[in-house]
Amino acid sequence: HALEWVERRFPVNPDRRYIAGFSGGGRVAQRIALAWPDVFSGALLIAGSDPFGENGTVLPTRDRFARFQQHTRIVFATGMQDTPNRTHDKRTRDTMQAYCVAHLFRHLQSRTEHWIPDGRGFARAVRDLDTPRAPPADQIACQEALLARIDAAVAEIRELADTG
Repeated sequence: HALEWVERRFPVNPDRRYIAGFSGGGRVAQRIALAWPDVFSGALLIAGSDPFGENGTVLPTRDRFARFQQHTRIVFATGMQDTPNRTHDKRTRDTMQAYCVAHLFRHLQSRTEHWIPDGRGFARAVRDLDTPRAPPADQIACQEALLARIDAAVAEIRELADTG
């Protein structure tokens, strides 16, 4: 509803629809970007993110997730001295890389704890959100390997179910 309200009042470039949040809001922004990759082309996660499979962060359907993997740009912006969230962001980036998410960026704000980026830091984050990039060269191989692992896991579950 908020997006519809904004688009009725302002000219919005559909290729520049980003969602952002700070701390818990970053976690919410991540979930919204994951659920609606056809609506948002990027997410700015400021000092807040969750690895896939933790704290209720679930993957969408296969086709929605493929769009997220290939097109959504994710920027992690965390204070250099915000050790707990830097550690959490690393775990989130690691799971995103394991799930073949193509466009991940990391910005550390120097001399900052749990707070938002300054003007320069915010401008760098927006530049990464604004700059479309080609997927990494190994993107297709990563996705094929991931789908093979998923298909094998599903087959194993079916076999276990069939054998009681």
